[in-house]
Amino acid sequence: MLIHPAYIPTTWRAKAGGPDEDGVPTSYYAAVQLTCQAEIVDDPQRKAELLRRQLAHFQPRGDHAQVAVDMPPYGRMLSGIRGLRLHVASVAAKFKELFVLARFSLASPRQIRLSIRKYPEMLAI
Repeated sequence: MLIHPAYIPTTWRAKAGGPDEDGVPTSYYAAVQLTCQAEIVDDPQRKAELLRRQLAHFQPRGDHAQVAVDMPPYGRMLSGIRGLRLHVASVAAKFKELFVLARFSLASPRQIRLSIRKYPEMLAI
């Protein structure tokens, strides 16, 4: 389950002209639960590909070494990595109030659910 909370203090939700401390605090969040079939990836070439994709996603500027089975530094580390590929079977999601991710800001709840099913990588926060 992925939960992306944002606490909203009383001062942000106070009525105009009233005391700030009279506002009602709340939380905005997105919670997503995926039901998946996990596939264990042990083949060094496939693990290298998973690592390349992960690095490309989280370090898009490319500020990391090349990932290859026969090259340092990652080649020697692949034997200690357990790769998992998750095949998504279903998605359950709940969004409260302001949805924090701007990419969904104009979408309806139905459009958000369809987008998550089609592109689960959009959930990376």
